Amino acid sequence: MNVTRNAAWLLGCRISGDVLNLLFFIVISREYGPPGVGAYSYGFAVTGFVLVIGSMGIEDYGLREYARMDAAHRGPFIAELLGTQLIMILVALAGVGVYLSLTSPTGATLGIMASLAYYQASLCLSSALFIPAMGQQHMVGRAIIDLLCRAVSFIYAGVAIYVWRLPVPQALLGYVIAATLLLELSRRWAVKYGGELRISMSWKALVKIVSVLWSFAAVEVLAQLFARVGVIVLALKVSEAAAGLYATGLRLIEAGLMPLAFMGIAVYPQLSRLFREDKAAFRNVSLNFIWAVLMAGLVLSWGLYFVAPSLLVPVLGKKYAGTEPVIMTMAALALMQALETGMGRVLFAADLQVPRAMAILLGAAGALVLNLLLIPRIAVRGAILAGVLSFLIINLIY
Repeated sequence: MNVTRNAAWLLGCRISGDVLNLLFFIVISREYGPPGVGAYSYGFAVTGFVLVIGSMGIEDYGLREYARMDAAHRGPFIAELLGTQLIMILVALAGVGVYLSLTSPTGATLGIMASLAYYQASLCLSSALFIPAMGQQHMVGRAIIDLLCRAVSFIYAGVAIYVWRLPVPQALLGYVIAATLLLELSRRWAVKYGGELRISMSWKALVKIVSVLWSFAAVEVLAQLFARVGVIVLALKVSEAAAGLYATGLRLIEAGLMPLAFMGIAVYPQLSRLFREDKAAFRNVSLNFIWAVLMAGLVLSWGLYFVAPSLLVPVLGKKYAGTEPVIMTMAALALMQALETGMGRVLFAADLQVPRAMAILLGAAGALVLNLLLIPRIAVRGAILAGVLSFLIINLIY
């Protein structure tokens, strides 16, 4: 019952947040067209590595271990996780700084990057702070808090652009406000369900956690490469408009996959315990989940191919006229990503994060090479084909 209730709340709040996200996306699209979407997506693509490296797979690893752990060990465990995460966030921010120094961005780009980097760093810390509640199957509060903070960021940014006519960098100050609110509320939630909140930093703890987390981190980093390498290569080698068009399709896929992702989060603590306690029950729950993901992926692909193209111009504006065939071809990418989402969550619960990381490493290497080869020749379709082939490699290995 808790799994169903948690999944329903996580899904409901996420859908509500995605509606706000979509409205903001529409505002940018209608006001600035593909170039504006490209600049915004480029900022997220680069600063997204703060979230990935700063998280280092801590939520997936931490939630699995916390669900299996007795009360006496949970407090020290969370303290060490937070200490390790702070170190990794600093490393990630330094890496983004090096990248920006090498690419000589404009002042507007720097403003976008600064706001989004702070937002991503705050998401990192909040994910660890919510582990005590999530591990005890109290997920409703997190769902509501996430929705509240997303609403603050999107509503402020949307009003700033559409009503106040501010440029994107100033509008994204709403993300800074939302990130600060998220940190405070997640801190309070950690104290409520985990007791006294402490942060432990030591070389011993860092080595111990990183020695386990590297495979979780590899999965996250390489997965983000799939989502972002196409946008980055398109922006650098073709145009911001091409990157914006591809990002539009990715955003539609992301919205469609979110229900599957939160279904996985809701069932994850149960799967983690069953793997240790009852292998037969673990197999039954896992197979049911994978079949559900497959069916949902087919529905998503159908929607992208038959429904989404007819809505592009009415929803996003006339500047998207003629882009319908490109969005239709992304249906195959949606199905491949859905399968990876379901099977990957089961592998995590079964302590098979290392084989999963190896599979994604092969797929990521293929994605990088294919994007560099195909995008200069066939632009956006090259990015789509690279993504489909790379995810096909991963799913076959799974």
